[in-house]
Amino acid sequence: DVKYGDFGGSLPTTGIRWVAIRGLENLLQSDGSGTPKQWNFGTQGGTLFGATFAPEEDEVFTENSNWFSTSRAALVDVSTFDNTQGNLFSLEEGVDYGASHNEQDRGTVGSPYYVWDGVFNLIDNEDYWSVYLRDDISGFELTENEFPHFVWRQFKDPYRGVIKSKLVKAVTVLGFDDSFYPTDFQIQTLTDGADPTLDTSWTTLSQSTFTGVDTYNEGIGFTFIWPVAFESTGIRIYVTDSVYPPDDLNDLDDMGRSTQPGTPGYDLRGPETRIVSVQVFEEEAQAAVLEGTIETNHAWGSTATSTTFTPEHEASYLVDNNSRTFWQATGFEDTVTVTLDSPKTIDRFEWYMDEAYAKQVGTGLFTNAPASFTLKANSLLSGLETVIDVEGFEGLTFSGILNPPVTADTWIFDVASVQGQDENASSIIVHEFRLIEEQEQVDLLVELDDVFDRRPDSPNQRSTRITYAANTNAVANIILDGIDANNDVLFSERDFFTFWIWINDISLLDTNFGTIRLGNNRDTSYTWLLSHETLNSGWNELSLQFKEADDRAEILFQPGPNYDL
Repeated sequence: DVKYGDFGGSLPTTGIRWVAIRGLENLLQSDGSGTPKQWNFGTQGGTLFGATFAPEEDEVFTENSNWFSTSRAALVDVSTFDNTQGNLFSLEEGVDYGASHNEQDRGTVGSPYYVWDGVFNLIDNEDYWSVYLRDDISGFELTENEFPHFVWRQFKDPYRGVIKSKLVKAVTVLGFDDSFYPTDFQIQTLTDGADPTLDTSWTTLSQSTFTGVDTYNEGIGFTFIWPVAFESTGIRIYVTDSVYPPDDLNDLDDMGRSTQPGTPGYDLRGPETRIVSVQVFEEEAQAAVLEGTIETNHAWGSTATSTTFTPEHEASYLVDNNSRTFWQATGFEDTVTVTLDSPKTIDRFEWYMDEAYAKQVGTGLFTNAPASFTLKANSLLSGLETVIDVEGFEGLTFSGILNPPVTADTWIFDVASVQGQDENASSIIVHEFRLIEEQEQVDLLVELDDVFDRRPDSPNQRSTRITYAANTNAVANIILDGIDANNDVLFSERDFFTFWIWINDISLLDTNFGTIRLGNNRDTSYTWLLSHETLNSGWNELSLQFKEADDRAEILFQPGPNYDL
């Protein structure tokens, strides 16, 4: 049972780990009367963890459970492709992910890659996967596209290519919109060591067959949380029915053609499955923020030169921590020299060519990426030696392990050919060059605590204390005063994001490094450099104006009363 008391009451005495609520209608007041409590779908919401709370004022029930947090979330996304800087993603359709119908198949729109890429921007009606049963050109039924439809994800270490088991606790399925979404489906687990492309490799989990489910749910999707987590090497969503607009709602003539102005041809595809995303979550309670293997890319900020380069695409762009820039040679053979500020022990070498750019060029996905190449190191022990030697490579990302690790300050990347050299390649193009050192961290480097320390006169009940270098003699403490992040009805870039932090000893922090960042990974973000802020020991009030952010991918302007840019 879930019981609701009066808003603004005393703090509950029991911490809430996570809460999932699904109801058929709005929640009523405790006495069954009055204005119904409403969900506020304008915010992202999230999973509750390690916190006790009470609303400050009488207000409608909202999903703002992530106002501030005191430890890592109990449910951690383990399925979304991680292609942030320093995290190489080497993905292969049919190994890492797949589907019953692929992008090149008739009646299929989008790649199953889009289901797992973590992008939810549908403004241009892109980034989703769908299968339809009626051809939109001829109007003929596509018998090969009959249900079931399915997408799957296998958990593979992107660096070493080994399959990894995850302790799965929850799965979220998000349909396209309120007209297209899966309703009947099964959540299946992959048999350990089995081929994910075979139906016999998948087993439907207990309590995991659903019918009549709204997987769009006003953009929130459908989440199922198992009572007990289970080990799995892969998850498949097996769809047996989906919602789609019936024929009589599409204004068609007798030939099945649209009569809507500006909509030529046969735009009705009949029964169809559309999925925007699937996320698989692993349960992880009270985990340290930095523990286990810590990876450092020593190439960032180093000096990189090449024998040749085209204008505005010199070798320095290989090591600038920007995936949008790239190095381009003038031919099919070239040498890049990367010099570190001091000798570093390197465990892994990687290079990366951006897939979006490769598609944009239009000459073939792998055309300009290296095919045959070597990596040499000026080792402290044995001088110049070849540590990586590859011929005939295919793909946009490469990751090679140095066994044993090599300590050197000068690294030479020789490219002998590109993958489309005999076709329509123009030159060598590489977006990122990485030299990774792996370190096993046994002791906690960072600890997070829920504390009652707060600035004088603060209206907030709690704060988050962050302890850096917890295993050393120079412990730095930062306390983030609790933030009452009420919904901002009118957004303007003239607004400020204001909060208080307490620092025990400013001399322990390198304030020339680091950022404060708000937003998501792709579409909208605002970043302020710490080096541009004045910080002192004790309490500091920071007021960060959005339009003065040092780096930003701002919110796109949309006309209406809720935007004031």
